[in-house]
Amino acid sequence: MEKELTYRGDKKAADVVRKVMTNKFERYFKELAASGATFADAFALDQDEEETSGQGLVEEVQAFRNCLREGPVPVNDSCESQFEHIPGDEEAEYMMQVRKQVVTARKSSIQFIPTGMLAGPDFWKKGGKATALFQRSKFNQASGEAGKQNHLILLCAELFPTKELFESAAPHKDPVPVTHELKQAAKWGVSAQGGSTVCLFTDGRSKKVRRVLEDLVEEHQTDEQKQLEGCILYGAPRGKDVRFHKRNKTFGALANLEKLLGVLPVPKVRMISKERDHFGACGENSTHASSYTNVPIREVARLSRLSLLDKESITGSTLPTYCERVNAATGVRGHPLFWGEIKEVEVFVALFQDLQVSHVYDLCAGSGAAAMAAGICGIVYEGLAINSEHANWLNRLIDKAMFAIIADHYEDDETKQLRTDLAKYCGAAIEEARRLLTSDVAVDGDEDDEDEDGGDDGEV
Repeated sequence: MEKELTYRGDKKAADVVRKVMTNKFERYFKELAASGATFADAFALDQDEEETSGQGLVEEVQAFRNCLREGPVPVNDSCESQFEHIPGDEEAEYMMQVRKQVVTARKSSIQFIPTGMLAGPDFWKKGGKATALFQRSKFNQASGEAGKQNHLILLCAELFPTKELFESAAPHKDPVPVTHELKQAAKWGVSAQGGSTVCLFTDGRSKKVRRVLEDLVEEHQTDEQKQLEGCILYGAPRGKDVRFHKRNKTFGALANLEKLLGVLPVPKVRMISKERDHFGACGENSTHASSYTNVPIREVARLSRLSLLDKESITGSTLPTYCERVNAATGVRGHPLFWGEIKEVEVFVALFQDLQVSHVYDLCAGSGAAAMAAGICGIVYEGLAINSEHANWLNRLIDKAMFAIIADHYEDDETKQLRTDLAKYCGAAIEEARRLLTSDVAVDGDEDDEDEDGGDDGEV
């Protein structure tokens, strides 16, 4: 029967049920019944190894939960299905209301806009659909104060959707391509700049993209005092990562430099300078410095995943037969939407704080890392999704993340009761959400130590 089950979570659940039915945990059940402990207490997520030592059932349940966390997040047309409950169960009904409050809090400040940007070549055309969506956005209606309370138009090249990336059989090796659509999107971004808007582009560690963005910035803004230029210097990957690992590491091959390029609404002298305590391995202690150093790479094992069918529904492409290295890296966890994504949520938090951002308009929402950062910072975020399936997937991801965002980062009186309820009823959901938000959580990779193809992968 186990061989007929498709997903690892199903197999693990079947294994737990089999062991329960064969009375493997009979003594523990008797001890649990005699103690009077609740299910939530007996299977709490924050138990340490000493407390769970010898309690095989607890360990099995924890392993099952881990399987669910590590699996692909499905695309779903409605978030309401996750709040189904048994009628008449008062506690379950109350928990449903708590969860709905979390989603409501997300919707009030974080939204994803389905676009259909891959459906035609004219999405970014002047006066086209991109402009129409922007004119209806909260971002366009909000007011700011240049230099002190800025709006941000964001474009991360590594998250820009292209057919070339989605149809590659070896996406872990591919650099960010310079496409006509990427150039159009960047040009659209600077043309939409308002009086208090910062335009920020990241080059995805691609020299070719970097040159295109540099030329665009120079063409649009000749005043160097209004040109934004910085860099992110990433630390070496901490674990196995198919995008970086190589049997024979060659000199200077690790592409760990990413450029930040853009346009400021006012000269630099009018931008607020303040202290900063993040990513300062080279002594950066204020926003006077334009570099972020020793930044952790978001390893491929930490990227949010999709099933192949769901990824095809988002990309609108029939996915290729992937090479062995990609199959080994994805395993049962599913496929990332963008293989080149390496920015942790903390990177976006740092950028939003340092640029004094109050509203974000993201031209490529990726897998929601920037949106999660906006939630942590308490700012308004609107991100362009590829289509409705992409928006639905992102909604599910951010709704998960909001449990930890509210529990750990909200401090206002209005959400005090909600935070109390989350701590009481939603410990497992908060723990799962923290795994999305922080780079401190270790996740084992699926791929092998050695290159499958004999070590001829190019370093990325």
